[in-house]
Amino acid sequence: MREGQIKYLLASLIIIGLTAIPAGLLGASAAAQQNTITGRVVDIDDGEPLTGVSLKILDRPLGTITDTLGYFTIGGLEDGVYRLRVSHVGYETKVLDSIHLSGARAITLNIELVKKPVSIKGVTVTPGQFSILSDEPAATQLLPREVIETRPQLAEDLFRAVQRLPGIAYNDFSAKFNVRGGEQDEVLINLDGMELYEPFHLKDVDGGVISVIDVAAMEGVDLMAGGYPANYGDRMSGVFNIKSKNTAADTKRISLGLSLMNARFLSEGTFSDNKGSWLVSARRGYLDLLLDLSGADDQLRPQYYDIFSKLRYKLNQQQILTLNFLRADDNLEYLGTKVDDENNEGDTLYSSYGSTYLWLTLDSYMSSKLAGKTITSFGSVSQNREGQVYDEVASMPEMQVDDNRSFDVFGARTDWEFEAHRNLLFKAGLDLRHVSADYDYSSYLYDYRYNPGGYPLYIVEGIDSNKVSINPSGDRFSGYFATRVRPVGFATAEVGVRYDRASYSDDEHFSPRANLALNLSQKTTLRCGWGHFYQMERIDEISVQDGQTDFHKAEKARHIVLGLDHNFATGENLRLNVFYKKYSALAPAYRNTFGELVTFPELEEDRVEVTFNGKTAKGVELYVKKDVGEKLSWWFSYSLSEVRDDIKSLYYFSEGVTVNYNEEFYFPYDQLHTMYLDLNYRFNTKWQFNVAWQYHTGWPFTGVSLVQRDIGDQTVFYLEADDPWRSKHDPFKRLDLRLNRKFFMSKGTITAFIEVINVTGAENIRNYEYVLVDNDGVLSIEKHTEKWFGTLPSFGIAYDYTF
Repeated sequence: MREGQIKYLLASLIIIGLTAIPAGLLGASAAAQQNTITGRVVDIDDGEPLTGVSLKILDRPLGTITDTLGYFTIGGLEDGVYRLRVSHVGYETKVLDSIHLSGARAITLNIELVKKPVSIKGVTVTPGQFSILSDEPAATQLLPREVIETRPQLAEDLFRAVQRLPGIAYNDFSAKFNVRGGEQDEVLINLDGMELYEPFHLKDVDGGVISVIDVAAMEGVDLMAGGYPANYGDRMSGVFNIKSKNTAADTKRISLGLSLMNARFLSEGTFSDNKGSWLVSARRGYLDLLLDLSGADDQLRPQYYDIFSKLRYKLNQQQILTLNFLRADDNLEYLGTKVDDENNEGDTLYSSYGSTYLWLTLDSYMSSKLAGKTITSFGSVSQNREGQVYDEVASMPEMQVDDNRSFDVFGARTDWEFEAHRNLLFKAGLDLRHVSADYDYSSYLYDYRYNPGGYPLYIVEGIDSNKVSINPSGDRFSGYFATRVRPVGFATAEVGVRYDRASYSDDEHFSPRANLALNLSQKTTLRCGWGHFYQMERIDEISVQDGQTDFHKAEKARHIVLGLDHNFATGENLRLNVFYKKYSALAPAYRNTFGELVTFPELEEDRVEVTFNGKTAKGVELYVKKDVGEKLSWWFSYSLSEVRDDIKSLYYFSEGVTVNYNEEFYFPYDQLHTMYLDLNYRFNTKWQFNVAWQYHTGWPFTGVSLVQRDIGDQTVFYLEADDPWRSKHDPFKRLDLRLNRKFFMSKGTITAFIEVINVTGAENIRNYEYVLVDNDGVLSIEKHTEKWFGTLPSFGIAYDYTF
């Protein structure tokens, strides 16, 4: 399955028309009475007005902030009963229940907030930490749930939602992303404390089109883009912490959803007088059914599903026990256009991916000062991939692959925090895992020559084969200790050290970390981070398809990060980050210099092994937002960054040749300038309109030249690759639109949307394919331009029912 079929797979998402939305869903709502809430927010102790307080109507996309005198107004409210949340940094959050509005009524509220002592445990010391999805005050919440669920995106996915944050590079096909010049595998992904390995569906398309995690079942995410503390380790670039929902008291709810990607079901509720709760989320992709309906000549059947469940029970006042389960499964069958109908010969791909995680968590609150979390876990991941690419000229296979792998992990982990004093905190933890893997890989690359006068017309001249069968196993141990201290009221520092060891690779190392947060004022904070970040090769990461059978020693990155946060009185939040990353001891990377999306990249002619002297990444990131529930909210980010690979040499597999460089090249995802602009207009509590625009500098690529060489009495012409990743594509730009509509009922809510991706039809260049063409003895290069998506419309509908 080459790039044409891959593009066809993704473009097939639009074959259900927008008319599938019931006609009444997008109709104009009946006129309703408009009510208003006004008032003032003050400090309960001295009565002073509070500026920039966030007021949010719960379960409605409306809110505002207080002005310089503490006054506020929220209008456009229809008749009904509302709940108002009032939150401000440094104050206790207050929720006002049962606000009854009817008959174009205007009510006035006088709200008093109580100062809360800032616990040293609650101080954020990590620069570049982005809190999203959770229910936090506007000043600290980067992307609230409403934004995640209503912003236009290619697929409704949590991983794709964060791709528009500063410092992130990604492509349209994949849900994976790069963080500040790091490779995609340099991000630690945790779900409720459990590390997930490659948690993506449709992995044959550039590593995964969507994640295995349903955003509707998640409560919050913390993305740390660098300088993170010692309790996180073994990844060099970022931490993606995902937390599932905790069901609210006296809740019983069912949610059904339908989009072009999948159908989903979610149920949550409580039992035993709210001591226990459950959460179940299930999704089933139906791309296989859509493709069958499309009547395509190619037989492409992608199937996937995922199930997440969570059972939580409060044992007593000090302990809560939680059982989590996650299962994801993919199957893809591709039968390309037949070359020989009688023998059923042609391109084929059969793949299946499965992952299962089961973990038991005990949260212990021994006292107001001592708390811990202990997790015992099991994980199993499998991959099976087989198929062939057919040589149409020789009418025989060009390449064949049979790839079967599995990976198991048994783990036990415990993390504890002890607040010895309101200005002194200790953190410590241990993590022990037993890991094992099985690799059974074989591949064949055939070389044919013409056989004049014989049968068959082409015969095998050579076979390049690779067979690997290994089953490594061993233990991994990690431990950390850190202390956080507040010597003066405006400064909080955390210093820690981490130890990691892997027996299977005989690898061990210590990682020192240090962070500092300075509260320059009530609205301005400066954060600094420094540390060494090692990344050991996981037992499931041996690149056997490229001939690797041994483990490489740990890679290393050194981070220096500065971050400035400022909250303006008018509601804007500004973040400015500066980062520098220096890599060393990098393991070889296996890349395809021309960057085509192909079925078996390890067997393509442009496959190379890249060895490094090192790597550097540096940049400045600006993020400004105003999102406090008013009619118009917006987010803007700009990044100026530079990522350079210091390449020692390239080994070309097809020619068996090593070329020495010892010089710097562009990182394949280097983008000097990156800009995002998002606008969200709320007409009222029911209608929202979103605009998302993006721009970034074109990515590097490898060009080719037509080379003429005299060999004896013959002149030979061939294509020769230029220096890798020296050239750059034209800039990438895209404009997306989305219209959201909510229907509020007594027992639930219906949510529907329509969206258009790349509404202007921008022809963004993804890649070039070069072909040597002979025109009556005159040879030339024919360049075919491969592009990202054209214009893609889609829709979705969901129903939430509350018992």
